Amino acid sequence: MRSRLVHFSACCLVASLVSACGSLLGLPGQGPAPQLYNLSALESVAADQQMGTLRLVVEEPDAPRAIDSDRIALHPSQVEIKYYKGAKWSDRAPRLVQTLLVESFDNTGSFEFVGRDAAGLTTPYLLKSSLSDFHTIYDGRRPTAVVKLKLSIIDRGKGQILAARIFESRSNAQADSIRPVVLAFDAAVNQILKDAVPWTLGVLNIEQAESDDEADPVEPEELPDR
Repeated sequence: MRSRLVHFSACCLVASLVSACGSLLGLPGQGPAPQLYNLSALESVAADQQMGTLRLVVEEPDAPRAIDSDRIALHPSQVEIKYYKGAKWSDRAPRLVQTLLVESFDNTGSFEFVGRDAAGLTTPYLLKSSLSDFHTIYDGRRPTAVVKLKLSIIDRGKGQILAARIFESRSNAQADSIRPVVLAFDAAVNQILKDAVPWTLGVLNIEQAESDDEADPVEPEELPDR
């Protein structure tokens, strides 16, 4: 009886290990792993003034639960949400957008530091955002990628919102399949980055110039004796 119990326990242990490994690695018959897709940051952005001294923390955008996922969302109708089968983003959508913002700002050459967190540095400016749309819609023929992002630039020292703006972009996919859909997302996101990055730089450059003037007041010139 004892040998049968030991044999039964060993079989249960092996079955548990096989089940655990299968959930991590995938077993034959479970289907292929989903294809991962990424989006591209801006390589360079024309800025009016390349200061190279700005410091900015870019927070991860707030997003509704349906978007806060690595699954690629589509809206067949106004009241329905689905996800593309066999395809995922390389990261959760809000995290992916945060990465694209950081990389695009960094590629301008205007920042001494830009990142997800301050990393122990004094960073006077914070970029908060809200990602309200990140999905495709259908017009009956082909899907359209819809991206909507609200940005708020905050002076951390003063606790004030310096500026806020909503950016929205749409791009039609060339076909009703996943690769053209991802390319449409890339085009829509890139249009937002092309608008949002120069706008943010413009606000920060003006604010930085005003802060520098306050730190170094110009003394009045002495009038000559008459």
